[in-house]
Amino acid sequence: MTDTDPGPLGGAASCLSLSSGGLKLNACYWAHRTTFGSATILTKNVGQTAEQMRKIRADIEKPA
Repeated sequence: MTDTDPGPLGGAASCLSLSSGGLKLNACYWAHRTTFGSATILTKNVGQTAEQMRKIRADIEKPA
């Protein structure tokens, strides 16, 4: 598990990478005062998964 930039909405974010049977799974998670979420993506590197997590978060979460 490694910390990553949570993006402009703040909070904390971490990512991890798991491999099993030739399948690679990357997941990134964020948490803030009132929200939390994750993005799980197959076959991309952790940096790409973190970037996707920030984009997904910006699309679904709006600043108060």
